Amino acid sequence: MIQQGLIAQASWKTNETVEPVIVFKSFNHRHKLQAASLQGIYKNHSFPRERLKTILKGSHGHVGISFDIGKPNRLVFCESFIDLMSYYELHQQNLTDVRLVSMEGLKRSVVAYQTLRLIAEENQKLEFLDTVIPSKLLPLMNTIRDTTSYFYNHPALLTLAVDCDDAGKDFSDKLSQSGFPVLLDLPDNEYGKEKRDWNDILREKKSDLRLMIETAKETLRNQPVRQTSQCLEL
Repeated sequence: MIQQGLIAQASWKTNETVEPVIVFKSFNHRHKLQAASLQGIYKNHSFPRERLKTILKGSHGHVGISFDIGKPNRLVFCESFIDLMSYYELHQQNLTDVRLVSMEGLKRSVVAYQTLRLIAEENQKLEFLDTVIPSKLLPLMNTIRDTTSYFYNHPALLTLAVDCDDAGKDFSDKLSQSGFPVLLDLPDNEYGKEKRDWNDILREKKSDLRLMIETAKETLRNQPVRQTSQCLEL
């Protein structure tokens, strides 16, 4: 992700203080910067979410932040870039020829743009996207649905790896009811929590792994040392 230029570290000045931040960058089909969002590295209780989070002025929200693995032939959409990174870490062994996309929220415009982008890339007609304004993205996607068999021939094109909450499920339902083939890959919510995202799952798995390692270390420390002798025959 760093090699693709999606993440950078910077300093953000607010109220006479300088705070280190991570910058998440959004590039379009021509690899031109379209948007950037910032997140503070350290906790700051003066912010509602305990960390600085802001979107840079002039950012365009219809592109999303995308990360390519191989030569993409399908799309996986997450709600945030943190969730995208968590999803990648959890599934990287099974991810091939896919584009992971952070919608930075729940945005059908991002789904439309990235879908049209993939179709344009497959047909080597990126210049087509150069002429499309954001307000026409959804109508164009609908036109492809209504006048071609593209989505019928690509049933695994769209995967929604959104949060397991009412908003995520409602977004998925509406997209599916609009006639688009949608696969769901939601984080497990076996305890029925109000909201679960992929970062929650990753943190729990890492916590479980640390616990297993510490338990194994403690078990080994408590085992009596066995005396062994070795004989080498010549």
